[in-house]
Order: sequence, then structure tokens, then C-alpha cells
Amino acid sequence: MVFSAGVTARFPHDPKLRQFGAESYIGVRLWGAGGQPIGLIAAMGRQPLADAKLAESILKLAGVRVEGELERELMVESLRRSEGELATLNAELEQIVERRTADLRVINEELESFSYSVAHDLRAPLRAIGGFSAMVLTRNDGVLDETSAGHLGRI
Repeated sequence: MVFSAGVTARFPHDPKLRQFGAESYIGVRLWGAGGQPIGLIAAMGRQPLADAKLAESILKLAGVRVEGELERELMVESLRRSEGELATLNAELEQIVERRTADLRVINEELESFSYSVAHDLRAPLRAIGGFSAMVLTRNDGVLDETSAGHLGRI
């Protein structure tokens, strides 16, 4: 938008234009990388513009630089948000790992206790089976065939 002269007269209800004493105005829309408008860069002057096309070209050139900087800032802000989200997710994951590690520790302790109980409970019956097998072998030394004696020996 270009008003090379008479901008305050054209917009008499704008207090900023009156306060500044603007006579000329150039505004150029700023576009994002995705083609969406992201802002406006404007210049006002207290004198009429001698060459509106030149002034507009210069402002458009400055606008391209501003667009690049705005896009860069938006990307940096997005990256910071992503880093914050990643840090939050990592902290949550660490808590989950800690909880599961603690749960696993408890389960392993219970399994060790169970294994010890089973081993302890089976000792006496296994000793008795071994003792009885040895007694049968001793008492029936010549009576048992070779296969039966082998079975009892393995027991």
C-alpha cells in the first residue's frame, strides 16, 4: 500500500498519523516460507514521496530481509519448544524406567525367596528318596536285574 502524499488527510481519525505528522506512507506485507502473511513493514514520512516506486522497491527489499529474520526467529522458537517438549518426555521416560526397575527388583527378590523356599522344602524329600533307593539296592543286591538296578542307582 502506497500513499505518496496526504496520508493524514486521507485518514483523519488515526491519532498516530496525526501525532507523527505523516504526509506519506508505504506498507509492505511480509510473507512466510509457507506463503502465509506473517507481518507488515511500513514507513511513514513527514514529506511527500518524490519517487514512490523507488521507496516501495527499497522497502520491499528490506522486507525480504525482515521476512528471513522473522522466519529464522519462528524456527528458533519452534526448536526451543521442541527441545523443551523433548526434555519433558525424557524426564517422564526416566521416571518410567526408574519405576519399572524398582518393580523388577521387587519381583527378583520375590523370585529368589521362592526359589530358596522350594529348594529348602525339596531337600528332605529328595534325601529320603535317595536313602530308600540305596536301601532297596542294598537289600536286593542279587535279586534285581541290571536295568532295575541301574534305575535305582540313578535315583
